[in-house]
Order: sequence, then C-alpha cells, then structure tokens
Amino acid sequence: MKKIIFTIILLYCFIIINAQNYNIVWQQCLGDETTTHYHTVAKTSDGFFLALGLNIDNGTTNYHGSSDIWLIRTDSLHNILWEKCYGGSDADNPHKIVTINDTASYIYGSTWSVDGDVVSGTYGFNDVWVIKINGQGDILWEQTYGSPYYEEPKDLVVTPDGGFVFTNRVGSDGGDISQYFGQFDVWMCKCDADGNIEWEKTLGNEGMDNGVSMIINKKGNILMIGAVQWPGGMVTCNPHGEIGNVWLVELDMQGNIVWQECYGGSYYEGGMKILEVNNGYIFAAFARSNDGDVSGHHGPSGPGGTIDIWIVKIDTQGEIIWQKCLGGTGYDVPYAIFNSSNGDILVFSHTTSNDGDVSGNNSNPGTNDVWLARIDSNGVLLGQHCFGGRGDEYLNNHSVARINDFRYIISSRTPHSSGNVQCSITPLDTDAWFFEIKDCDFYAPAIPAMPEGPVDVCTVTTIQSTYNTQPAVNSHGYVWEITPVTAGILDQDSTMATVIWDTSFKGTAGLRVFNFNDCGSSAWSETLDINVETCIGINEMEETFAIVYPNPTHDYVVFELKKPLPSGKIFISDLTGRRVAIIPITGEKLVWDTRGLQAGVYLYTLNCTKYLRSGKLILSNH
Repeated sequence: MKKIIFTIILLYCFIIINAQNYNIVWQQCLGDETTTHYHTVAKTSDGFFLALGLNIDNGTTNYHGSSDIWLIRTDSLHNILWEKCYGGSDADNPHKIVTINDTASYIYGSTWSVDGDVVSGTYGFNDVWVIKINGQGDILWEQTYGSPYYEEPKDLVVTPDGGFVFTNRVGSDGGDISQYFGQFDVWMCKCDADGNIEWEKTLGNEGMDNGVSMIINKKGNILMIGAVQWPGGMVTCNPHGEIGNVWLVELDMQGNIVWQECYGGSYYEGGMKILEVNNGYIFAAFARSNDGDVSGHHGPSGPGGTIDIWIVKIDTQGEIIWQKCLGGTGYDVPYAIFNSSNGDILVFSHTTSNDGDVSGNNSNPGTNDVWLARIDSNGVLLGQHCFGGRGDEYLNNHSVARINDFRYIISSRTPHSSGNVQCSITPLDTDAWFFEIKDCDFYAPAIPAMPEGPVDVCTVTTIQSTYNTQPAVNSHGYVWEITPVTAGILDQDSTMATVIWDTSFKGTAGLRVFNFNDCGSSAWSETLDINVETCIGINEMEETFAIVYPNPTHDYVVFELKKPLPSGKIFISDLTGRRVAIIPITGEKLVWDTRGLQAGVYLYTLNCTKYLRSGKLILSNH
C-alpha cells in the first residue's frame, strides 16, 4: 500500500514563458494501486481541497469499499488538516469541490451506492450525488439526483440566493427528469441551500447535446456552455457542423431561456469554459473545423483531423469580436480559462503537440502534457509552457483553481515520475498529480538592504556583534556571508546575524546577505565594511603617526598627526560598535568635541591610505 506522504518539493529551476517565469513550487502524487481517473482541486480562503477517486483502502478515514471520494483538506502550505472518504460499497467519484464559505462546501460527484454515506438512495445505475459538508468534513446533508439511466455530472455553481444549480448529461427521463428529447440531453437542476429541487429543465433536441460548464453572470443569470448537434427542440440557433457546434445558453433564475447562440464551422466544435469580461465574454472550446467562424486551425481539420484550442471573444449581444486557434498538429483541449487583472487570459489545457504554438512537451509522442498558454486581451499569444513527464498527463473539467493572478494549483494524472513530475508513483499505476505554479517574475525575491550594525569592532572588548537587515519582499529565508571567513564565526537567523569574532583577526571584514524563496534567490546585498581591531593597550598608534591627548579627557580630544599627512578619516565608536563621529583628516591637529557624550570608553580608528591604527579614549565625568 502507498503511504500518504506530503512533502513540499522546491524546484529551483527557472521556467521562462516569454515575460512570464513560472515555477512548480509544490507537488504531490496521490492514489492507490489502481489507475486514478477522477481528480479535482479547489481553493479555500486559507488553503486547498484535493480530491480523487480512491479504489483501495490507503489507511484513509472512513473508507467504504470499491471507489470512494477521497477529500483532503490542507492549509496554504499544503500541510494536511484532515482527510476523509465519502461513499458506499459501490463506485463513488468526485467531479468538483465548491466552497460556499469558510464553514461549508459542496462535494459534487456521482454514486452507484445505496449504502454507507449514501442514505438518500438512487434511481439506478449512476446518479448525481451532492454532499454538503462543514469545515471539518462532517456531512451536513447529502442528496442524489437523476433517472433510472446513467447520469454524467458536468458542473455545479452556487447561486446568489444561497442555493445551487448543476448540469448533468442524461440519456433518459424518469426519476427527477421530467423531459427527454433523445440521444443525449442537458439536464439543469436548481436547488435551494438544503438540496431541495426548486426547478429542473431539459435542454437539447433529438441529437447529441452537452452542457459542460456554467457561470453566474453580472446580471445574476446562468450562462451555460457546451455543444449541440442539431436545431430543434429547445435549440433555436443553427449549428453549422456535421457533428456539433459550441452552444451558449443564458437562463434566468427561474429557468427561462434569455438567449442562446451557436458558434463553429462545418465539422465539430465543443464549448468547455466561459468567463465574463468588461464588454462581453470569452469562451474556450475545442475545434476541428477551419471554416465558418473558425480560422487559423493548425492541423488537418475535419474528420480524422486534429483538435485545436479555440478562444473566442463575443460582445454582450453574442457577436464575435475576435477568435484565435491555439495549439499544434496534435490534440489540444482546454479545461480552464482565467482573466488577469491586466486583461491577459490564461488558458490551461492538455496537449499532444510539440509544434505550432506548443514547445517543450515532455511527453512521449502521442501522449499529453499539461499546457499553459497566455494571450493578451486581443488574443495575441504572449507565452506558453508545458508541464509533465514522459507519460500521459491530462486534465479534467475542474482541474485548475486560481489562488491569485500569479499562482495556480492544478490537478492532473500521471503514470511516470519523470520530467517535471518529481513525486513517487506506484509502479505500473497512474496517480493523481497535484502541483502549484507561481509566476516568479512577480514573486522574485527582492535584494535585501545592506546590513546594519557595528562598523568598528574592538575584539578585546567585543566578543560578538549583531547585525540586521530590513525584511525583503517575497522572502522565505536569508543567507549571510562574512569575508574573509577567518574574521569570525557567523550565526544567522533570518533577518539577524551574529558574528563571533576571532580575537586574532585584524583588518576589514565584509558582511552581506541574500534572500531566497521557492522561485530562487536574489542577488547579494551591498557589503557592509567592518573595521576590526584587537585594541590592545590605551594607544595602539605608533608615535610616528599621531599623538592623542588628553586621555582621559572631559571636553575635547586632540589628534596630532605627523607629516606627511595621510588622506583618510578618523572613525570613533562606543564599545557596542555604534559610530559616534567621523573626523576627516584635514590638518596636523584635529579636535573632537566630546561635550554632551556619556562618560565611558570609546574606540578610535585612523583609517587612511597607508595605515589602519586603533586605540581607546576614556571620557570621564567633570
């Protein structure tokens, strides 16, 4: 059996996406001794949900048998807070985790079970299963939905009234489904916060119809994207393709259709994700056509052709503003799309291509890498990167969660530990691969400020000195350096470092620091130069260089230098190393006014072009 091991893997490599610099900063492989087909990820206010279908008891909590939904709650550093299985003795699988607030979430999945946690029963075969849990993973309620036939869960979103709406692909009526047109239809179901059905609606016609994902738009309506094959039934737009086109449908919160539209070419396009922008919408689809609404397809189109990612911007009336095909001559399918605060669009997909727009694919020919493409607000490709190993890494419909504009967490699947996949995989198995990426141009560790602390040190009175640097932006830690190493022993602790001086060292020591995080390290700070003397005796200056008097003193000290005068300065500090005066060498006699200073021992250093000499001064009370 696999042991559950959560280890933060810091990969200090720099991955360039033109102006973007994305690093995998954490990853974890999870699964059992069978192939993992279902995996999803979600962001919470203070951490993450990781979920997958678990087929064998891994020593997990509440495992029931067959396939269970295994949910893992972590903090923002990916440490496990709790984990739990949900299901019965038959097959139960997760499709999406939806956070409602800090204390409640929905698990949206499917079940064949009629026991264990599934107390609401099923209509037969595979039903939609919605579970509401609290912040500790306890079930608040659970409910199944569907018909006597097979249900295929697609998406669930929370509605403004506190309830939720979900879509499901169905092949029959009966049970909760009141209407069925033929082949495959889209079934939309609106429920209150307790899981009670408020209304349900079948969308489609006698052909093959699909509703893949939804959003709630600014008007508070439901906007669904998917695919439709033929006009007729509930379909009032006219698909161009032989197999189907992208289908957008807007409904109000009572289930009434506000508008719908079809997009595509003469063969087959299917909508995957949609997001709302300031002046309309942008949707991500897959495309096999290279005519009609579609242009710029990279590979052979039509039957037997390749698949491109198709990104389309439409206005609020549904008219196309621009469209763009992304990919290569392989199969490229989008599963997530996000807009950044600067207007750029990030598209997450998996790809078998390694040409066209795609480069750096880690996988063997014919298998997938996870692919990230970044485009600007006009569809111009800004950069791209592949993540994966030699095996087949691909996404599901709810595989990517945004932490912010510059950080994302991704769930994939992988059969090999190779390339970017650096976690342990069960031999001859396929596991869920969870990983977090950062834009390291944004998270680059800043250069620390020059250290602060004593710059004149007398080792006979000062065994050690403490130095600090101001906290630097994007820091996970600091590394300090003293040169030469013979000057002393360095004891460092984050923004503070202590030098334990070697009493035999005499000269100038340099102290500097750099900042690091999971994106790499900064350059060194500026070097702080430290004058180090042994300070043996009251006056170390040779008489041929200077006379210092009176010593002890009350109000003033005279430094009398012999000709030829050196160029330099006299530095004066207290016994803590705090500098109290700097006297430029401008003549044979230099006077230092000591009035206002506390009585005690002070150190002076003549630092000039030819000499470095030090001594002590004693200031007494009047």
